[in-house]
Amino acid sequence: MDPVFIIGTSCTAFGKLSDRTFKDLAREAVREVLADAGLTAGDADAASVPRPGTAWFANCMGSLWGQCMTLGQVALQPLIRDGLLPLHMPVTNVESACASGSKALLGAVRDVATGMAEVSLAVGVEKLVRPDGNGAAIAAMAEAYDSFDPEEWRAEHRRRAAAAGLDYVPTAGHAVTMDTYAVMAAEHMARFGTTPAQIAAGAAKNHNHGAANPKAQYRFTMTAADVIADRMVMPPLTRAMCAPIGD
Repeated sequence: MDPVFIIGTSCTAFGKLSDRTFKDLAREAVREVLADAGLTAGDADAASVPRPGTAWFANCMGSLWGQCMTLGQVALQPLIRDGLLPLHMPVTNVESACASGSKALLGAVRDVATGMAEVSLAVGVEKLVRPDGNGAAIAAMAEAYDSFDPEEWRAEHRRRAAAAGLDYVPTAGHAVTMDTYAVMAAEHMARFGTTPAQIAAGAAKNHNHGAANPKAQYRFTMTAADVIADRMVMPPLTRAMCAPIGD
């Protein structure tokens, strides 16, 4: 297999970006990754970007905005039209919940490792914040579970929660994924003696690093005590321990 090197990376800011579209975010990310790799717009048609190049586009919630099946092709089309990406570049769409970005990277690595492409692009774009509220995104996250036999995974969650000493009683207002993580946290606490204070210390550390990151969605510091005192989402997880809705 051929050796694989990551020659450029980029990341847009996280946040509630109501004025940014999928195409806007894709353009910013790709332009920055090309710059980080030392490539320019003209290089897209030069020998320094050998063809055929490929792209892997990760997304889960494009259908919330009325776009399905070909979101990668649609989001990257302006970049191809402007000569920043090669014409007729194969684009593979990846939808795999929280692992979507990782799977896109894995696909790009395999393209290069197997010799299918000399250069491959992995890019992920997600927009969860809608002007009509977070309800649609929260409902869609539940559809990532078994929608054909939903009682099966709910019963399994209840069984695992009870074994860890937790009452599994999901409530409205947050994604079911947070309930899943709460069950996992309870299992870890039951098996290893992990405490809520230890989980809070980790969350506080992350908030404090985020406060120094200009691309973080929330940029304020928190102590472990602040995290513990925040609103409970699903025991043992408080709001400050959970991922926010963002773009």
